[in-house]
Formats: sequence, structure tokens, C-alpha cells
Amino acid sequence: MNILSTNNLTKYYGTKPLLVKTIDGISLEIEHGSFTAIVGTSGSGKSTLLHMLGGLVY
Repeated sequence: MNILSTNNLTKYYGTKPLLVKTIDGISLEIEHGSFTAIVGTSGSGKSTLLHMLGGLVY
């Protein structure tokens, strides 16, 4: 049973030709009782992903 899921999540900033694809087509499923870590280098979109999953950013 999934406690959280998203399909093809995207977040872009700016406009062409300076378009920045912060989150580009992420699909994620987290099952109840599982341990999940979001890891990556600085500026890779971890905080943006968590803000979007929490409903703070659309």
C-alpha cells in the first residue's frame, strides 16, 4: 500500500532560452512503513521535490 505517490512531476523556472528544469518527469511511490531518503548534490532539486510533495509549491 502506497502512502505517497506521484507520476511525471515537473517544475520549470523561467522561459526559453533560459528555461531551468528543476524537476523533470519524476515518478515516485513510497510504501507505508518503508524508509526513504532523498539524496543528491547541491542544487539538484531535493528541496523543491519535498516542497512540491508537501503541497507548498505548485
